[in-house]
Amino acid sequence: MKKPILNLFFILIGIAFVSCDEEVDPKLLPVVSTTEVRSISYYSAQSGGVITGDGGYDVIARGVCWNTSPNPNIKGSKTVDAAGTGTFESSIDSLLPGTTYYLRAYATNKKGTSYGLQVTFTTKNLTLSEVITSPVTSITSTSALTGGSIFIDGGTPITARGVCWSMAPNPTKNDSTTVDGAGIGNFISTLSRLKTGTTYYVKAYSTNSQGTSYGNEVQFRTQLSIPEVRTSAITSITSSSAISGGEILHDGGEAVSARGICWSTSPSPTINNSKTVTGSGVGSYTSTLSNLKSGTQYYVRAYATNSIGTAYGNELTFTSTLGLPELSTIKVTDIISGTAKCGGIITHDGGAEISSRGVCWSTSPNPSLTDNRTTDGIGTGSFTSNLVNLQQGVTYFVRAYATNSVGISYGNEIKFYITNPGEVYNPVTGRIWMDRNLGASRVATSATDEQAYGDLYQWGRATDGHEKRTSPTTTILSIRDTPNHGYFIIVKSGVLDWRTPQNNYLWSKKYNINNPCPERFRVPTADEWEAERASWSSSGSAGAFDSPLKLPLAGYRFLGSDTLFNVGAKGYYWSADVHGTYAKHLYFFSSEAHINTLSRAYGFCVRCIKD
Repeated sequence: MKKPILNLFFILIGIAFVSCDEEVDPKLLPVVSTTEVRSISYYSAQSGGVITGDGGYDVIARGVCWNTSPNPNIKGSKTVDAAGTGTFESSIDSLLPGTTYYLRAYATNKKGTSYGLQVTFTTKNLTLSEVITSPVTSITSTSALTGGSIFIDGGTPITARGVCWSMAPNPTKNDSTTVDGAGIGNFISTLSRLKTGTTYYVKAYSTNSQGTSYGNEVQFRTQLSIPEVRTSAITSITSSSAISGGEILHDGGEAVSARGICWSTSPSPTINNSKTVTGSGVGSYTSTLSNLKSGTQYYVRAYATNSIGTAYGNELTFTSTLGLPELSTIKVTDIISGTAKCGGIITHDGGAEISSRGVCWSTSPNPSLTDNRTTDGIGTGSFTSNLVNLQQGVTYFVRAYATNSVGISYGNEIKFYITNPGEVYNPVTGRIWMDRNLGASRVATSATDEQAYGDLYQWGRATDGHEKRTSPTTTILSIRDTPNHGYFIIVKSGVLDWRTPQNNYLWSKKYNINNPCPERFRVPTADEWEAERASWSSSGSAGAFDSPLKLPLAGYRFLGSDTLFNVGAKGYYWSADVHGTYAKHLYFFSSEAHINTLSRAYGFCVRCIKD
């Protein structure tokens, strides 16, 4: 019973011995104590011991031993830390993270090994790494710089690090990310392909075997820019149209005020070329390309405009299908002696070679190749045709034509008239007039040809006690009476004393009252004069004489006077439009032409128009 009590005594004071074949007197073993365990990490720690006695024999080995079970000994894990008495330090390695260990110092002499008091410690658990997000710098409309700093790896190596970002808070690696190496320390990350004018949220991240940890969240906004747009595929292609469109992926941070497509026969079309305008805002849209030339290659881009500027999508190209030629008919000229000249201008061949061209004409509208026609070469451009065997007093219709492999197309239709003697035809207005002023002896050879002035006409009435009086020198060349007692008075010279009631009926729009013109002709309306004036090559008297009517500057006679005014300087021509005692008339001089209204007592020229 004495030996167990003695062993317990030595254990309590930190001394033990190893059993052997012979009983060893504890006094012959070293005296050792265990020091505190320090610097505990995931895989290592520091400890040691103090040997205060060698038991009478040299200490030949010393260190610490440890195990996950109590009472570790030198048969298990241990350190060997030189020899001798005194204090020693031991480094404990190859530990497991998050594990509880039992540890004792030991000392060995030739008599055996003794152990210090047992202590326990637990290694650190493996954890996530710790990372800090760097500030965001170098911000543009589509990119920025940031990064992070990792100081604690959590016990296992950092296998991946970088930043993640999103337009919503709390971004993760499931959003946009960078991968910027491994390990602890500082790193820099580039954020690219950002949307302009957009707020983003950024976090640095680091990954070890325990998972991914995130740094603090940083917020920033990219700079404003032009929109981001993509061009849609081109479909429904015909000879004159196609369908495309676009998708605005981002507005650049500013509202899109206009969007559409633009196209050209040259690369890189812009909004200065042909374009559509298809609303505003972001999203997808469809546009129609129209008025295309057949058989022609086009380049197309979608566009979008905001306050910063205009952006264009990717460029696409297509070729319109072949089509009919495009052409116009030129005006009819030189209408004399049963002949006339016409022709056409072919502005586009439809994508196929022009094999024939010319004009066709008939006395019925819409002439075709089955009617009279000319053949005037091939190819595009202008050509002139001679029309023959035309009859006087007949209205004709003429169209230019062009043929390619697709078919036949026709230009605009022009109506013209082969005049009878004393007539003139204006192909622009399609109206037939007398070729001279009423009472004139010939067609005007100049704007001041006196023999082309004709008579000046006034209107009067004498009923219910009212009279028309003339001076002794007045010569009344003609008075035309009607059932309504209206008088058309042709005054060659002298003065007319004009006395008429307010309710007289002079110059009716019915054209059969007081009509001074020959049979089948009449006084023109104000609208007909206006149409004629609009066809002039220039304003004023030059255009009046250059027109088919060759209107001279005959001046006028003032009511109550036998004097002529503005002869050779101004022209005055009656219309059939009456307003009380007034009537409308055409008035022109060197630089201007108008429709005016004056008293019917004035003496003006009359030019008759055919019914």
